[in-house]
Amino acid sequence: MSGWGLSTRRSDPGIKWGSWFGRVVLVGVFVNIALALPTVLLPNLLLGVLQRPLTQEPMWANFAAFLLILLSQFYIPGAIDPVRYRASAWLSVIARFGGASFFLVTPYRHDWWLFGLIDLSFFVPQGILLALAERAATAQQDGGLRRALTGSLRARWRWIAILAGALGVAALLSFVTWYKLFREVPATEYASDEDNFKYGSIGTEDESGIPLYLWKALPRVCPNLAGGRSDYSAFGMLYEPGHDTPIGMSIRTIGFPRIGVNCGVCHTGTVRDRDDAPPRLTVGGAAIQFDSQAYVRFLSACAADPRFTPDRILDEIDRDGAPLSWLDRLLYRHVLIPQTQKALLKQREAFAWTNTRPRWGRGRVDPFNPPKFGILKLPVDDTTGTIDIMTLWNMTPTEGASYHWDGLNTDLGEVERSSALGDGVTLHSIALGNLERIKHWITHNPPPRYPYPVDPARREQGKRVFETAGCADCHAPGSKRFRTVIPVDEPGLGTDRHRIDMWTVEAKNAYQKYADGTSWPFRHFQKTNGYVALPLDGLWLRAPYLHNGSVPTLYHLLNPDQRVARFFRGYDVYDPKLVGFVFELPTDPAKAEDFRRRTTELDTSLPGNDNHGHTYGKDLPPDDKAALIEYLKTL
Repeated sequence: MSGWGLSTRRSDPGIKWGSWFGRVVLVGVFVNIALALPTVLLPNLLLGVLQRPLTQEPMWANFAAFLLILLSQFYIPGAIDPVRYRASAWLSVIARFGGASFFLVTPYRHDWWLFGLIDLSFFVPQGILLALAERAATAQQDGGLRRALTGSLRARWRWIAILAGALGVAALLSFVTWYKLFREVPATEYASDEDNFKYGSIGTEDESGIPLYLWKALPRVCPNLAGGRSDYSAFGMLYEPGHDTPIGMSIRTIGFPRIGVNCGVCHTGTVRDRDDAPPRLTVGGAAIQFDSQAYVRFLSACAADPRFTPDRILDEIDRDGAPLSWLDRLLYRHVLIPQTQKALLKQREAFAWTNTRPRWGRGRVDPFNPPKFGILKLPVDDTTGTIDIMTLWNMTPTEGASYHWDGLNTDLGEVERSSALGDGVTLHSIALGNLERIKHWITHNPPPRYPYPVDPARREQGKRVFETAGCADCHAPGSKRFRTVIPVDEPGLGTDRHRIDMWTVEAKNAYQKYADGTSWPFRHFQKTNGYVALPLDGLWLRAPYLHNGSVPTLYHLLNPDQRVARFFRGYDVYDPKLVGFVFELPTDPAKAEDFRRRTTELDTSLPGNDNHGHTYGKDLPPDDKAALIEYLKTL
């Protein structure tokens, strides 16, 4: 034991017990640091591994871990020389006793018994060894033990310096790692509620976010997979002047700039009056032009492409003028690019089940099968839950209201939080404050007014038809059935039931328990057997119609016998006559090419795409139908 200054009388009992005491204490110091450093850097991750969700500010876990590191430093003198630094030696024993008592005995221990066992496993041998060492020292009645335990000053301080240097290097590396990979910078706050909806963070950047500069480079790395574009407009993402990232994508620095999705990506659309007209944004409306499935598949396909290499990606990042330092480049090359590729390939495996379902297409999404299989870990089944993206206008909560197409939840706040989880936030990263701000905005966000001419007389006639033909019974605010679930087998409804069958009792029960232990548990999920009688405000922009978007215009909705079996979705040029978006392939070859690039075809014969049902009003006289459409335009 000469390395610790114990150069003489190694057979003396006091020296032996003192040596083993020092070893146990130093092992405990390293155990403390091994637990504390990750907690300082990644409190959510560590507590998640321990299955203890962090419901308070991460700062308190960081602070507790920092105090543990400081306390451990006071153990070191007693470990090296328990005779000279007797108080430090006994502090290491008393502190272990206090930790074991707190975690194993106090009524606040909950499930933290693991930490109590760690402290107990060090308290017992440290206490015994230190007591034996002091007893032997007292029995010897001379200074030999003290000299042997103290040993050579040079040897003792050499080890102290080595230990201090190792801790310093570890601290420096930990700081750099934390700063470059895990440092959390508050998300940008937007003064405008609308800008916040379009670009504000809901918390998806944490675990499902992608390194910003890598993400921006991918369309240029794999241009053939992105329709030859240098950005994400090929998938219907919308870019505004002054922004180099599209609406619906938020940026937040967590170690490095990351990009994630938010509500705006699915709930911001466009409308044009004609082919050569500029598009107008419909913020809060359905993103009829967005092909979310194609976007996800592009990311995975590019990750599997041979061109997805550090050299190629860094070259494209450089061309984009991204401000990467030499250290950033090393991290991108050896950490971020390989880990992103691994995550995107894993995402492809997670979404492999979509290959056996009909394509979602533009303006549609399956919002609950991914959480069923991914978040709730339910077995992959053969259900199809594809729906038309909903609008977020005038979402003021009303008593007895149900939300989503099938009314699977009755609380708007829970609807918002579960949707955020489906977008990629976690129980720890969810931005509750910003979601509350978005909730307040969507409850007051009005739909755009119908911009085309309306016949006032026909409108008044249509209003009377709306009230007398039974439409108001379900769709007028304040009516008995407004925002309630109408059974799918009710005469007159009979729409495709795949979405209903997708949401099972097992899924409801699992989601109901998913956020238990947080400050916002789910309590309002339910299983239904029908679809919600939705409000009709902004109806002109809700096309295509029905929950699966299988009917292109209002005219076809009121004339079921004229519904089309196949049509194109995603074109944003409006047809005021039929009240819906243009859905037929142009005869002009030049226009047809642009049309196909902007659209996806919907085949109503495929599972989940059926266009039958909702035959209310089909027997009205043609004049009443025309008048009713004139009225519905203005809602």
